[in-house]
Amino acid sequence: MPFFAWLAQTRRLIRLARVSSTGVHIEKLIFDPDVFLRESIRLPADLAEQQKIATILDTADQELTLLRRQREALDQQKRGLMQRLLTGKIRVRASEKTP
Repeated sequence: MPFFAWLAQTRRLIRLARVSSTGVHIEKLIFDPDVFLRESIRLPADLAEQQKIATILDTADQELTLLRRQREALDQQKRGLMQRLLTGKIRVRASEKTP
């Protein structure tokens, strides 16, 4: 099932779901399974391969989440340091020019 959870997030399946739905507002859309089932979707036939793909995507998603958190922490640290510089709590010495 994790493979299908990832598959459901792809642009192609999202577009296919929208095309298979009628209505003017997202809360009032009516999904037509007949239209949806007319389209073909290529899937790995081997269950083990599906599981490997899902595992790789889960790992990549976890890494992206970790990197985003690190970036947020660095941005917050930078804002704090800039605030201390601008208020004069920290002074920066002029660096010597190297030839």
